[in-house]
Amino acid sequence: MTDLINAIDVATTAMTNQIAATSDDQLSAQTPCTEWDAKALIEHTQGTCNFLTGVAGGSPVDADLWEGDASAAFSKSATAALTAWRDRGVEGTVDLGGHEMPASMVAAILALDVYLHTWDLATATGAPLDMDEDICGTLLEMTAPAMDGRRPDGFAATVDVADDAPASQRLIAYSGRSR
Repeated sequence: MTDLINAIDVATTAMTNQIAATSDDQLSAQTPCTEWDAKALIEHTQGTCNFLTGVAGGSPVDADLWEGDASAAFSKSATAALTAWRDRGVEGTVDLGGHEMPASMVAAILALDVYLHTWDLATATGAPLDMDEDICGTLLEMTAPAMDGRRPDGFAATVDVADDAPASQRLIAYSGRSR
């Protein structure tokens, strides 16, 4: 199984790179998440990093995305999240809004949220994205029950894809997304 701390690192690095490649005129591009354009999606993803930094016992970074370099601002929030989870580890449980949850599940949810939204941003802007197949397979295995529990409000119905499709395609499809 993929190391979840590495998965957070890979996902947040991928998002930082996608933000850096996004031009100002692409910020209004519609994402596969119909309620968000690219700018709102980036803000949501930074908010997720900040919230889950606190869950892991770290100090969230309040970096303004739109005053200067958005990728550098996001990177500060992402680095705080990665550091908090690296310091805390994924053993035991954490309090997630009044509910005790396995820390490993919450770390996987962080990696999943950031990686899926990285795909959303790349799709909205037409940018290429190579996803790590091992990480995608681990995230799908660990978070499928959580995605199922959030349908139809948090995730759309799964999209059919071949059983032997790469893990990244199966993860995207399971989350209700398609190109």
